[in-house]
Amino acid sequence: MLRTRHIGVLAAVLLFTWQCGDSGTEPEQPCGTSGTANEALFNQHFERMALVDRATGLPGQPDPELGERYSRTAVLELRMDAKAPVSLRACVEVRDGSRTFVRTVTHSATAGSSGAELGTFAPNASGYVVRVTVNGVPVRNYPFTTQ
Repeated sequence: MLRTRHIGVLAAVLLFTWQCGDSGTEPEQPCGTSGTANEALFNQHFERMALVDRATGLPGQPDPELGERYSRTAVLELRMDAKAPVSLRACVEVRDGSRTFVRTVTHSATAGSSGAELGTFAPNASGYVVRVTVNGVPVRNYPFTTQ
């Protein structure tokens, strides 16, 4: 009977620890803030940046409501020319108001040209937006859809 009680207590402690995680760390926030891009911060770090199809190096077809349109098989990439080394975060969010993040990529850009692969995305009715931040401050938003 004593052994059964100890197993129950041990199971409760393990379950509590698993649910709470490491008490010394904060859970990672997906992407910080959304909103208007900070042009001054963008211009401080980058010459240019674009969302492109990695295979062609070209942006998607313009879609007046959902941004650029890409094939569902296209591997999307952020291509940029940085003025100096800079770390950025690109978060891909579903554009339905739910704040559902489907992918987060951290990229350490070197001075000059580099790219951050974002991957492929399944079609959905509301599309997506890539929110690019530097030090938690939005510098670019790229709305897009796949078909």
